[in-house]
Amino acid sequence: MDAFKYMGVKPDYEANEHNGQYVITKPDSTMKFLVVPTNEELMIAREVVRLTKCSALAKEN
Repeated sequence: MDAFKYMGVKPDYEANEHNGQYVITKPDSTMKFLVVPTNEELMIAREVVRLTKCSALAKEN
């Protein structure tokens, strides 16, 4: 986050150590940065299933 300090971003390093969804910038920062937990493996698997279904339907037509 230090790379964004020139834009007025004020990182809250203590807040960044928590798990879950948190704002990790200080209240007087020019922007809000959020940590949003994700399950990337699940999202990739869902996308693969969606794409393979579309591909299978296209081959049938």
